[in-house]
Amino acid sequence: MFTGELPYGEEIENCRAHADFERLRYRTASQFNPVVPIWFDRALERGCSIDLEQRYSTLTEFMRDLANPNPDYLREDPTEKGDASLFWKILCGIWVATLLAVAALFSSSG
Repeated sequence: MFTGELPYGEEIENCRAHADFERLRYRTASQFNPVVPIWFDRALERGCSIDLEQRYSTLTEFMRDLANPNPDYLREDPTEKGDASLFWKILCGIWVATLLAVAALFSSSG
């Protein structure tokens, strides 16, 4: 309706086994219609997911995300939940603490 194309293409008609469905990849609506916003496209992707566990549990939830932008879908990468540099900050903190501990050991043994 938004693109004139099926979200998984014509290949879905040839799927017979579970493995055939696993190979399908969602084709974004914005690929065919650049006017479709990313948050709307991600709501469509979730609503059309082959994996039932990833789909919306209720139609109301799906309609809410289509009507109002879901903040999680406004991110560039929806799987990224926090600061990507947090890992490196923690790692650097551990390195500094280790360096200080080693320096304290060597200075007290001298």
